[in-house]
Amino acid sequence: MLLSFMEIRINKFAAVIKFLLITIGLTSSCVDRVSLDIVVDSVDFEDPNFEALIREVLDKPEEEITAEDMLTITKLRGSQREIINISGIEKCVNLTELNLTGNSIGDIAPLSDLRDLKELFLSSNQISDIGPLSRLRLLNDLRLADNQIIDIKPLVDNRGIHSGDYVDLRTNPLRDISIDQYIPKLRARRVNVDWE
Repeated sequence: MLLSFMEIRINKFAAVIKFLLITIGLTSSCVDRVSLDIVVDSVDFEDPNFEALIREVLDKPEEEITAEDMLTITKLRGSQREIINISGIEKCVNLTELNLTGNSIGDIAPLSDLRDLKELFLSSNQISDIGPLSRLRLLNDLRLADNQIIDIKPLVDNRGIHSGDYVDLRTNPLRDISIDQYIPKLRARRVNVDWE
């Protein structure tokens, strides 16, 4: 859970009080009774390659990465970085552009609540389930070529994909229903769809 501005101020104040109490010689038991512990909302990553990319963007080679840090990221580009797992990206709620082309990503569930994404480049990965994309609202450039996608109904369900938007589905093993029904539905909304 993200800390509010007031919670951050209270935690800083609590840290100062705790330091002063220790400085004036109160016992640790008294300090413990005051219950002025600092809450830190750190972000954990399952993939060291993805963590390395985040650290580069934030210019934090060693320090702890917090949820507050992740809020500052609006564009993330990490093509061909051998990334498998993007867990942690869900904290980048202000992300508008993501390019992770040429990795080995299979699960894109962490993207489901990133509603500000406008450009999403995920070509040449291992993606088969694009269900999480049914909830993104601002997508206007979606590159999914060269994956394992068979069902594109989530794109039809996403009413944010509409006239003038671009969707690249080339080199995917799409099922007949996706080809015969879902692509025509997207094109009827004047979405530019590349498949063949």
